[in-house]
Order: sequence, then structure tokens, then C-alpha cells
Amino acid sequence: MTADLTVVAAELSLGLLRREDLPDLAVDSIMRGLDSPSLGELAGLSAGDLSDAFDLIRAALDELGVSIPSPDERDAALWTVIRAEAHAMVAGRRPPIDSARWIWQVAALEVEEEGDLRVFIGLASEWDDHPSERPRLERAIVSAAQELLARPAPRRWIQLRAPAAGSPLRAHRQGTYEAVNPDDLAVSLRLRTDLARWSSDFSLNAAGFVDRASAELFVATGERLAGRLQDELGGAWHVEYWPEPTRPPGLRLRRRWWH
Repeated sequence: MTADLTVVAAELSLGLLRREDLPDLAVDSIMRGLDSPSLGELAGLSAGDLSDAFDLIRAALDELGVSIPSPDERDAALWTVIRAEAHAMVAGRRPPIDSARWIWQVAALEVEEEGDLRVFIGLASEWDDHPSERPRLERAIVSAAQELLARPAPRRWIQLRAPAAGSPLRAHRQGTYEAVNPDDLAVSLRLRTDLARWSSDFSLNAAGFVDRASAELFVATGERLAGRLQDELGGAWHVEYWPEPTRPPGLRLRRRWWH
């Protein structure tokens, strides 16, 4: 349980605090130099008398000038807690797999922009499936946490994928992909034109490319477009590239691209 009351306020707003943990949280906060009348009263509660615990932590936060996030600030509160989890595992205060599982099973299901959390889902799943690799995977989890903390904010993830119709760009939010109009992005007219041409090329070849060379050229063109898109959007974004060109008798050429 953290004594960072900004994190406590975020956890409180999200319903992540347990009543029975609140007295120890108050004691820890006082030992770190924080104090208020309600915090002292909370620290003195016995295990059998916790009925006022939540009222006291709310009062203590108010006395110490710490705001509790509103429902409209839920996403920001989640990221406050996610970053606290990342700090805890990097500092060695929390087992990496425990934090990765919490991110997988709780946080990634709730935040709007969950792309930067996918690495933890993959590593936690591998940890479960490959016991002999666990030390390496735990180091990878900590490394991913360090990378997450190095970013000032979560990146927006966008996918470039050849569509049967419509925009070739999709944004992934809370388990679903939503079409993104290239005109709504801060990218050049030339790039938007080239994306439209690439998408049209796929539509014209929806039944299959005439030969493997044509399909591979389409894949390579898309890869270059993905790189240009990443460069123009900048570090606040992450571009995924998922082409699926085909040629008779149904060959699918797949290449996942990571910038």
C-alpha cells in the first residue's frame, strides 16, 4: 500500500482500496511525515471497528489538500495507479509478475488508450506458459515498466491496415477498432494522398494480386507508409502495420511491422 496520497486518492476514486488496509496506510503516511486529524484517527482504528475508515480517508485527503478524481477523470486516475505500479516493480517493492497481471486483468480493460500496456499482457501470459523462462520474463517486465515511466504520457496507437473499404487507419480503444479519417490527423497532404492511393490499390486487387511480386510490392509500400506516418505523427503515437494482401489461390502474405 503506497503512502503517496495522490495515488491513494486515485485508488479511492476507482474503488481499488480495501477498508482493512486503510489504518496501515495512515500509519505509513504518518511515518513518512504526513499528518492531519483524520489521518491520525484513521491510524488508530482497530481491526474490529472500521466502519468510518472510508469517511476518514476522504476527510484526511481533504485536510491535506489532495483532490479525489471525479468520474470524468477516471482515465487519468487509472494512469496514476498504473504508473505507481510500474514505479513499485522497478524499485523492487512489488513482484513484476503481480504488477503485470494487475495491468493485464484490470487496468488494460479500463483505460481508453491501452496500447502501451499490451507488452505487459504478452509477458505475463508467457510467464504463465513458460516456467523455465520466468527470470528472463521478469526482467523484461521491469524493462517495459522503465520504458513506460520514461514516457511523459501514454502513446496513442494507430493501425495501418489494407481495408476492403473505407479508411486504412484504425485506432484501438477498449477492445474495439474505430476507423480514423487521415484528414483528422496532423500529417501532410502528400502522405494522406499516398495512403488513399495505397488503400485504393488494395480495393482494386481485393480478389487477389496477379502475382507474388505485386503482393510483396504492396506490402513494402505499406511498410514505407507506416514509417512515414510514424515520423509525421511523432513520439506521442505508435503506428502498427498489418497488411493482408492475397493472390490466387488464396495466399496471404503477412508481415507485422513495429517501428
